Amino acid sequence: MAVTPDHVPALAPPAEPARPRVLLVGTALAAAATVMLFVGLIGIYVVLRAEVIATGERWLPAGVEIPLSSPNMAMVTLLMSVVTMHWALAALGNADRRNAFVALGLSILLAAAFVNSTIFLYTQPTDLRKGFDGLSGIVRSEFAADPLDGSLFLFINRRRDRLKILHFDGTGYWLYYKLLEAGTFEVIASEGQCARIDSTQLAMLLGGVSLASVKRRKRYQRAS
Repeated sequence: MAVTPDHVPALAPPAEPARPRVLLVGTALAAAATVMLFVGLIGIYVVLRAEVIATGERWLPAGVEIPLSSPNMAMVTLLMSVVTMHWALAALGNADRRNAFVALGLSILLAAAFVNSTIFLYTQPTDLRKGFDGLSGIVRSEFAADPLDGSLFLFINRRRDRLKILHFDGTGYWLYYKLLEAGTFEVIASEGQCARIDSTQLAMLLGGVSLASVKRRKRYQRAS
């Protein structure tokens, strides 16, 4: 059948634009469901633990411990802050200010939990083919420190595009290795071969922010 100008088929009406209130309510419900899930899991854990202890048995087998020392918690918060920072960057890329503010707020809280960690940087070029034994030997000889004290020890290669972090969590060594696809790590000036930095400087070093161009405002520092 031929279509004449007087018999043009009716077009489908355009879809209604997404309403911000609906999106907000959906996000709130999803967040509430997530919170309820975690609360339910915690409740199950507490009930099961109470039942086992009531029978006179140990909740954990004899000899099993879960160390919650400050170095362990520091590394957990550092890993969590990496996730929240990626969340913030993704939200900013999508122009989602609400999620960006939430992610940045969580990152600040995690940074506050990590702020008291002890971090040392070896300023001389390091052969990063060294493993646990070689790097812990540098800590003992050059830092005059104990690699088992839970501090973070940073090493950078000669080309300054690779970095290793040595950390002892109370039960064994962790070795974190970062390779830059482009760019280099900043040279940090120090009077000796070792420099002590804080968590803020570590975050800027890993994120490629120049420490030399950053001006820090006055803050309280407890005398060591």
